[in-house]
This record gives sequence, structure tokens and C-alpha cells, in this order.
Amino acid sequence: MNNEQTIAEHPIILELKNRIQKCKEELLCLLDDWHYLQNVKQPRIMFIYETIFGDIEVEIQKKSFSQEELERRVELLSIKIRNGERLNDDTIKFVDRVVSNEFNRQYRSNGNGKEYQYNPNNRYANSSYPFNYQENKQSVPHLYRTIVKKLHPDVAGETEYFKRYWNNVQFAYKNNDLHRLNMFYKALCKEEKTYPDINSEEMALRQEIREMEMDIATERRNLDRMKNQEPFIFEDKLDDHIWIIKRKRKLQEQLFQLDRKIRHNQKLLLTLTGKNYNSFALHSNQYS
Repeated sequence: MNNEQTIAEHPIILELKNRIQKCKEELLCLLDDWHYLQNVKQPRIMFIYETIFGDIEVEIQKKSFSQEELERRVELLSIKIRNGERLNDDTIKFVDRVVSNEFNRQYRSNGNGKEYQYNPNNRYANSSYPFNYQENKQSVPHLYRTIVKKLHPDVAGETEYFKRYWNNVQFAYKNNDLHRLNMFYKALCKEEKTYPDINSEEMALRQEIREMEMDIATERRNLDRMKNQEPFIFEDKLDDHIWIIKRKRKLQEQLFQLDRKIRHNQKLLLTLTGKNYNSFALHSNQYS
């Protein structure tokens, strides 16, 4: 029996490797839960929510957008006044162009406000994993290719891992999600190393267990945070008639407050420029 075989069959090493395998399975289950919440449960909840509240949410989005644009105009004009500039026609037109260009891009990217949709960058932002863009740009393709080699049926056959995690990995790749790809790499692709003695391998395996347990704890926190955010907190309430009435009243109050802010900023702009800004025509660079 050679040294490597002796180390591999040592009871402590076998027990540690078994713990690592259990950690990998647990991590994969958590990744699978996240994918289910994000791609199955969330769209189902949002469909019901939009059926009930979609119209008023659209109005809130449009008025929020208009209020922000009016506020931005007031901000830039006020800065020019504080800097000692006079607000002549050229200055006002310049501010109009700057703000209109800025908000037209945002307006187009939001689908022209025609339809209320879940937007992970706005109201219903769930747990996300921040990453360094440069690191992500370099690492995502490499991780993806490595994972695909492990999962793809042309390479490994149609394994249970392929059936369970292929779509999840594709989703992470399309969304440039370095964190999730890295978790899949750790759970599926990390190769075992050889060590010169039992003590060295035991130390390395215990360190790997600690790191994986930290990853598992992070995934659990992310899942718990997601479940306690919109829209998931609505799931058990969407068939509650009393809650629906209260929710509509709350949204109507938001509209009322937005209308107040819009009128306030319109008055400020009238004072500053002598122009009556129509908040719902701002995206097309028009004012009356």
C-alpha cells in the first residue's frame, strides 16, 4: 500500500471528506432553493400581485419618474443660482437638454412606463451579490466553461446534477453572477489535491470545511433575507380581502404624496424659469 493510499484511507481523512461532501450537497440545495424562488415562485407571486395592483403601480412608477425629473431640474437650476449665474433662456434650455437626455435614457430602459414589471434594480430588489466588475469580466467565462465541462451530457452523460442544476448555471452565467458560479464551482468542480502526509491533508480539509460552512451560512442568510422582502412577503396575503383594501389605500397615499411633490416642484420651476412644466410630457422634452 503506497503513502497516498494510506492517507486516503485514514479514518480521520475519510470522515473529513465525508463532511465536505455533505457540505457540497447542502450548498447545492441552497443554490437550487434560490433559483426556485427567483424563477418560479417570484414570477407566480408577481403575476397575482400585478393582476390586483398593476394599474396603480404603473401610475406610481410614472409619477415617481416625473417627480424625480422635476426635482432634478430644480436641483440643477438652484446650483447655477448659488454659483452666481443668471437663469437666461440659454441656461434654462441647457438644463432642459441635460435633464431630458438623462431621463429619456432611463425612460426607454424602463420600457416607456407602459407596463408595470418586476425590476430587480428598483422596488422589489432581492438579495444580490456585489462583485468587482473587472474581476467578474475575467472570471465568469472561465468558471462557466469549467462547470459546463462537469455538467454537460456530452461530457459526463445526463447525470442527476445536469438535470437539477443546468438551468441554474445558465441563469447565473446570463446574469454575469460571479458569486453563484463560484459556489457551483466549489460544489461541483473543485478537485482533490494530494498531500505528503496525514497531518497536512487533515489541516487542508478542515480549512475547506470551515470555508464551505461560511458559504453555506451566507447562502442561508441570503435566502432568509429574500423571503422577508417584497414580493415574497405578499404571498400569503394576496387572497386576504382586508389586506388588499389596506394595500390599495397605502398605494393611493403614495400617489397623493407624489402629486404634492410634483405640484411643489412645478411651482418652484415656474418661479425660477417662468415656464409651466407639464410633468407627464417631460420625457419627450416638452413643456407648456
